[in-house]
Amino acid sequence: QTGIRYAQWTDARRLAYEETSTQTVPDLLLRQIVYPDGNVENIYGPGEVTVIRSIEAEQYNRYRWLELPVETGLALPFGKHWQLDITAGLAFGLATAQSGTASIGAATHALEDLPYRKSGTLSATASLEWLYRAPHWAAGIGLQGRTGLNSTTTSGAAFSEKRQAAGLGLVVRRTLR
Repeated sequence: QTGIRYAQWTDARRLAYEETSTQTVPDLLLRQIVYPDGNVENIYGPGEVTVIRSIEAEQYNRYRWLELPVETGLALPFGKHWQLDITAGLAFGLATAQSGTASIGAATHALEDLPYRKSGTLSATASLEWLYRAPHWAAGIGLQGRTGLNSTTTSGAAFSEKRQAAGLGLVVRRTLR
């Protein structure tokens, strides 16, 4: 089977790190002297304070693909209207769009500004689908896994990336009979 397929997945990343900084405070309480008669003398002066910040965040990046899949598989009928499809094959990326951010070193960049391929990607795919069949269409749910076979970055990029993904989605198919 083949056709044009739209795929979208979300990359959720959890970040947790600590930042440490030292600041000089000009009027810091350095010492307290308590006298026997109960009087308290405060001594102020310049001093350094270390601040430790714990940062936790979630970041979501979205990847959208328009691709041409070429897959083969088995259709196992269950009764008159139900079937289980098992397929595997290749998907050729025709066009893509990304949204979100990526951290490279200390700098944060928008994914749209990074050298990702807009087309020409190649992925291996496999899927398992449970479908309700009608005479000219089928619909159901599907579980799909994929892995990139070539880098999703353009040639000459400062980094190389291959993606793997798994997902569950709705399947709607027009059948030619």
